[in-house]
Amino acid sequence: MQNGSMTIQNATDKALFQELHRNPELRHVLTKWNSFSRIDVVEGLPYPYLNQLAQIRIDAGAETDVTRWDGDTTNISILSNMSCSMLCYVPYYLVTKPENVLIIGSGGGNDVIYALIAGSSRVTAVEINPIIVNLVRGYGSRAGDVYQRDHVEVVVDDGRNFVSRSNEKFDVEFLTLVDTLAAIYAGGYALSENYLYTVEAFQQYLDHLTDRGILAVVRFTVDIPELLSIAITAMQYQGLSYAEALRHIAIVIWQKAPGVFLSLFMVKKSPFSYSQAQLVSSQIGAMGSRYTILYLPYFHVQDSSLSSAPRPATDDRPYYFYFLAPGNASLLSLLEFATVVSAACFIVPFLRGRTRSCSSNRSVVLFAIYFTAIGMGFMFLEIPLIQEFILFLGYPTRALTVVLFSLLLSGGLGSFLSGSVRPQRQTRKAIISCSIIAVIASSYYLLLRPVLAALLPQEATVRMVAAIFLIMPLGFFMGIPFPTGIALVSSNSEVSIPWLWVINGSMSVMGSVLATAIGIFQGLSYAIIMSVVFYALALVCVARVRVTVPDQN
Repeated sequence: MQNGSMTIQNATDKALFQELHRNPELRHVLTKWNSFSRIDVVEGLPYPYLNQLAQIRIDAGAETDVTRWDGDTTNISILSNMSCSMLCYVPYYLVTKPENVLIIGSGGGNDVIYALIAGSSRVTAVEINPIIVNLVRGYGSRAGDVYQRDHVEVVVDDGRNFVSRSNEKFDVEFLTLVDTLAAIYAGGYALSENYLYTVEAFQQYLDHLTDRGILAVVRFTVDIPELLSIAITAMQYQGLSYAEALRHIAIVIWQKAPGVFLSLFMVKKSPFSYSQAQLVSSQIGAMGSRYTILYLPYFHVQDSSLSSAPRPATDDRPYYFYFLAPGNASLLSLLEFATVVSAACFIVPFLRGRTRSCSSNRSVVLFAIYFTAIGMGFMFLEIPLIQEFILFLGYPTRALTVVLFSLLLSGGLGSFLSGSVRPQRQTRKAIISCSIIAVIASSYYLLLRPVLAALLPQEATVRMVAAIFLIMPLGFFMGIPFPTGIALVSSNSEVSIPWLWVINGSMSVMGSVLATAIGIFQGLSYAIIMSVVFYALALVCVARVRVTVPDQN
């Protein structure tokens, strides 16, 4: 694509374009966009033995298949012609004729087909992307009307958000490769996590299982240590010991292709009985040499990955995918770059004499620290709030929009109204606003999650309005310290206003990177605590500045 001097080309390293290059006979039939994804549809796939009617690509990478199916739920032979079917069908040997099945990230509908063939009387298919749902429905009878059957309820929603608001119990809960790593590979940390793979999420999944229920997660083998850590921690929080928790877990490995391995990670509500473990062992043995048991109670196969479980992802540290993708280096590089640029913006103008001579070097230092603190403090609140509201609102883009809208609108209002305060009271205004911000941030640290949990059952519109009202009081007062500081400098000091403006802007950039890093490695709550520290520091600095208000006469 040519636009003036800019040339836009397809990313040749993306799986979609590699597939099209390898198979020129493929038909790239559709591309659609929404606020959080690009969806492509390819037909004419050279894999007729898989009964693939179409392949849907998310962000030109992650894929989900639409299967050619006549809708006959008694024809179990179709399983042999579906990708991943033998692995995904294993839980149904343990839970026969499930009454209620939950599919999170139902995509092209294959997991729904497995559940229907297993005899499920009701399937709830949760898919976050409405484009995918409409595409699958568009294939109609060629795809067995999989999303239009009487026993299938399709819900367009975030999976974790749906489970958090549901009161139902399920015999089987299934998550098959539910993610797209596009954002994390690009460094989009604020938009990449979806709270599906955290300790609290697994606790909720287990709470929504019937007594015979089973949670099944299909992911790549590299995920096994993290999934094991999350599942065991979740069960330990429910009162089980480590040894007792292991009796609820089974892990099966499938070699999909040379060098490509998928794992079926199963967690039962009740411990595996010997007969159930024996049934799994016999079924896996009958499925061929590409299927192996990594761990199964009573048939334990020791593996080094089971003894190296990492620190589990939690709702406070929801960055599950960060440690599975090569994002560590990019975040470190970003942090180093932000540090160098911020230091240069802070020091170089000062050394080059960009700050005019002033009556008090102490004032220079205090104002520099003040503008540093409010720049850092702002981002140490904004970044955690965006992430915290993802679970509450259901979509990363919706959380980003609502949080930024609320902060910027209310902050702008606070800045505007702060100009009506008499100059003699500017210092007092800065002290009061920083104090109130610190108090509100502290209350967020203590109360925000319980409040959001209580409001979670409400409809999406109600939740968005509630989010706005929860954020705007904070945003209003966050809009005051910067213009107040500028007013104090312009009226009472010869410190360069452009220099302080640069300090604040550069520290805001630095703060966004640091807040993200702290959220990843320590937790979002730590970032909120740090914001309280920064605004307290700003309060101390502005209180100690000696200013003289010029005579207005």
